Amino acid sequence: MRVERLNRRVSVWFGSAHSVKMQARHVIRTNDCFGRNVRLTDERLVHILERTEMRGMREAIIRTLQAPAEVRVSRSDPAVRLFYEFYSHTRIGGKMAMCCGKVCDQ
Repeated sequence: MRVERLNRRVSVWFGSAHSVKMQARHVIRTNDCFGRNVRLTDERLVHILERTEMRGMREAIIRTLQAPAEVRVSRSDPAVRLFYEFYSHTRIGGKMAMCCGKVCDQ
């Protein structure tokens, strides 16, 4: 497992391996556990929170990025990081949450 500290922005999507590039306003701006800037667009947040198990989990997304139990480098794209954290109390019981983030040069 490679984990590196890069001073770059990370674009994040949650629980999906695909992201759509859009000109949307950013509703979440924070830093990940490596200190990189993270942004999450309103379009992605709406998509995430539409899922039954994700309703009311907005803060969990931020916590998963800031203090994950584990971070992995994607096998299919070395610029993608996978942030994992377990939440025992979700609408459907215990769930391992995973945030995908792609390191961007911009």
